[in-house]
Amino acid sequence: MRSEENKELNEIVEYLELKKSIPKDKLLQWMVSSDIEVLGLTSIIFDQFKDLIKSFPPIKITLEFYQNYFCRCIRENPHGEYSESRYIAANSFSRFYKALRHDKKIEKELLKEFRDILKKLYLEGDDDIRECIINGALEHLFEDDEIVNEFETWKNDNTLKKAYKLALEWGKAAP
Repeated sequence: MRSEENKELNEIVEYLELKKSIPKDKLLQWMVSSDIEVLGLTSIIFDQFKDLIKSFPPIKITLEFYQNYFCRCIRENPHGEYSESRYIAANSFSRFYKALRHDKKIEKELLKEFRDILKKLYLEGDDDIRECIINGALEHLFEDDEIVNEFETWKNDNTLKKAYKLALEWGKAAP
């Protein structure tokens, strides 16, 4: 199975090196790969090679891809060539969330799904994951008072209120 996934990575690299237009079916295939490196390189396509994408998948599928990718990186803390380490992924999560908030096409329910995913990661995570969510994601999100309000349920939850408080302290101190 690993050799096929390497084949998949090589295929993506070839598309990028040759600046070949990426068919939607290929992109969709890469978006659901079990290989975190393939997912990482696919996120790079969305970030840096949008012009090669022939037809974008529906927004819901794209958001599911990013949710899966960020969660896997935060849980697994990969150190690959294309995938993001835990803290980089948490920071990317916060930047992505902030960008979604400014996109008028994004429904509020989709933003709630992202908050719920972060909550689930925190609740299910070990101390390293929890610290990463506080320092890598929440602190940066909480630099925006409107976003703080979106996470207000955390301050009343016995398990989440410590994270909320710590992130809020840093967020308020940020310039």
